[in-house]
Amino acid sequence: MKRAGHLLFALGLALAQGAWAGDAFEAVLVGTRQVPGPGMEKGSFVAVVVVEGTSVSLALTPKEVTGLVSAHLHRGIEGVAGKLIAEFPWTSADGPRRTYGASVSAKVAADLVAHPGNYYVDAHTPRFPGGAARG
Repeated sequence: MKRAGHLLFALGLALAQGAWAGDAFEAVLVGTRQVPGPGMEKGSFVAVVVVEGTSVSLALTPKEVTGLVSAHLHRGIEGVAGKLIAEFPWTSADGPRRTYGASVSAKVAADLVAHPGNYYVDAHTPRFPGGAARG
């Protein structure tokens, strides 16, 4: 993930634009990045992660994806299945954006803001319960 004033990180994440409170990061989740794979072949998600204190919110916008979706925040580098940091519950992916929330420790929140490229979001669907897309 990328933060204002930082270079684009290896995971291909960019700064979230708009009037987000706190530290905001944006990622595009696709099936080819899912580890272990395979992830979904079609469709994607746009994820916006906002960190405010120890609260982490995730806005997940499906692109050509329908049905139930859950998501997770992990710490890990590209190409590696990382450690689970926060779980976001199952909800319908039909329609526009879905918003989730979770709490993390102060240490994790500070590290996420300082080193967003060390984290990723993955989305899960019933067809891909191990992970449909990652970014």
